[in-house]
Amino acid sequence: QPQATVVWMGITAQHVAKKPAEYRRLQSNERVQLFNNAAFDQIRELQKTDTRFARVEIWDLLPMTQPEAANAMSWDGVHYVRHMNTMRSLILLNRLAEPQQICAPAP
Repeated sequence: QPQATVVWMGITAQHVAKKPAEYRRLQSNERVQLFNNAAFDQIRELQKTDTRFARVEIWDLLPMTQPEAANAMSWDGVHYVRHMNTMRSLILLNRLAEPQQICAPAP
């Protein structure tokens, strides 16, 4: 019987300079990193004791979506232009095509 693999994609970077001032503190990249790390740590802990989490892969997309990353443009501070979403789609399609070469399960 086939086993499903779940891909947990972390929250992407926030382009804070483009956000309205009232959202900048609560939606900073530091807070995104804290959230992502907490979620990733929780998944890794569950993987140690719960076999249902054995096939959960963690993808940290924060680095590739940082404002200083090549072509990581956002028009509103949180949504990305088409090429960034195309890149994420290509990563996923490559992962589905060649699982052992693209993305390893979280340690």
